[in-house]
Amino acid sequence: MPSKIRSPAPGATGDQAGHGYSNRDSHTHQSVANQALVPSPFYGLKVSNWRPADGIGARRGDLTVTFAFGLEIQGCAINNGASGMWVALPSHPSRDKTGRFITDASTGKVRYFGDARWIGRSLGDEFSRAVIAAIEDAFGPDALK
Repeated sequence: MPSKIRSPAPGATGDQAGHGYSNRDSHTHQSVANQALVPSPFYGLKVSNWRPADGIGARRGDLTVTFAFGLEIQGCAINNGASGMWVALPSHPSRDKTGRFITDASTGKVRYFGDARWIGRSLGDEFSRAVIAAIEDAFGPDALK
């Protein structure tokens, strides 16, 4: 079953906004501000093609995410860092006019350009929580270890 996350009601501010938790038995968001039920934008989200990473570095694996309304996003990556796990939408390496990879001058690492992005941080965070919960539901609690 897809995960559902507690989210703030429209117009919520301060401590009411941005605090969520996974509630896998629910099909709606329950507002912190007024306990109103709001449909989740990620209801019916499914994960597939899970490919665990080798366990070296921040990457935990790659997968495909499918939304209930029919959009499929291939090439999403699960990463883990100091602030926890998140889902990165697909990206590709940046190239200059001659086709060579563009690298960061200070680190020497190849720069990547995102193919899509969320219009707000809270929506991206909620997407990450929903996908991570769906991976654990579909592939077991140890899938992201």
